[in-house]
Amino acid sequence: MANKIFGAIGLIGGANGSLDTVKISTLSDGDLAIAVDSNEEAHIYRFESSSTAAESSPQAVRPDDYATAGVWILTDLSAEDLKIYGDAVIDGALTQTGLLTATTGVDITGYLSFDAAGVQLDAIKDEDDLVSDSNTAIATQRSIKAYVDSVTTGVTLDMMAGFTVPTLFTYYDTNTIILAPARYHHDGLSEQLLKWDANLSYDMVSLGVSDWSYLYLDDSAIDTAGTNIISTTQLIDTNTEPTWSDTKLGYYSGGDKCIGAFLTNASSQIIKFVNKEIGYIEWADEIEIDSGVLSTSLTFTAPSFCKQVMLNVSSQWTTTVYYDAADLGTDKFLFRNRHDDNGDNQAESFNSLVFRAAINSSLQCTITGVAKVDQWGYFLPKGMI
Repeated sequence: MANKIFGAIGLIGGANGSLDTVKISTLSDGDLAIAVDSNEEAHIYRFESSSTAAESSPQAVRPDDYATAGVWILTDLSAEDLKIYGDAVIDGALTQTGLLTATTGVDITGYLSFDAAGVQLDAIKDEDDLVSDSNTAIATQRSIKAYVDSVTTGVTLDMMAGFTVPTLFTYYDTNTIILAPARYHHDGLSEQLLKWDANLSYDMVSLGVSDWSYLYLDDSAIDTAGTNIISTTQLIDTNTEPTWSDTKLGYYSGGDKCIGAFLTNASSQIIKFVNKEIGYIEWADEIEIDSGVLSTSLTFTAPSFCKQVMLNVSSQWTTTVYYDAADLGTDKFLFRNRHDDNGDNQAESFNSLVFRAAINSSLQCTITGVAKVDQWGYFLPKGMI
């Protein structure tokens, strides 16, 4: 037998047409009723023939002829597609498996539950400081913008001056180098963070005879391109050495930022090198600086802005050798004269040490003693790395 649907004006009180006047004898378990209360709000009820719930309007309504069982129970509203015209108050749970359309708005006094994500939302908050820190509330677009603006106030590109995630250089041939992906702060015609996300192959053109060629981010080309994504057309090399900028925290020539320097040979070719460690350029073949009895400052091969070079110092065990970092006037032992157990010098034995040596603005430091000094490479300074 199909269930019936009843209509009622009023819930309780026994007035003609109210829900509690529907006789139990006419009802079957599962019958439904749509009842409008005194506030003109509609409710949906289900008759439960075995219920003995105490009357509590609007949640439970007992028919006037209630004896031992049979109560109208306020039920949840379930629908696959639901359209609401005008105002609707749902005092219970709304289970919606399809589309819910409300033409004038939805007023929710409980919460929204998203079962698939296991999340319950009970509020939409408009707080500039997001002080509630709630995991059941979402924020308005305006409050999100206000919060982000407040925490980023004062954070500018100027505060990132000198920032680098420097490239690694790879020797390709006598005039070509490969630049690995990198990030550089650049302060030229405009201030921005520049980047490239794939290797760049660059052919150098300013290759003199046994000279230094300096690689720059080309300010004019970057401005013309109008993007912070760098290609080889935004790179330039010259024989002009950059200078340090205290305001930009980098080495610049005008608006061009220097990111590397490479030495050429007598045939105007890039000397073969490796760059496995950020900032350290090591030549394939060492350069002999001096040998014999050393007592004065040695001058090394490096751009004038370099502060350190990599050296290999070797000597016999019969020799004591000193190192004066950047010619500061303080000697340190590199090697001490050694003897065998009988006190005899072991002339056939050698000391050899590879180390990172500090040099002064004249690219000098002092090695004292009988030794041979070879330079393996040089270190790019802060502002390039």
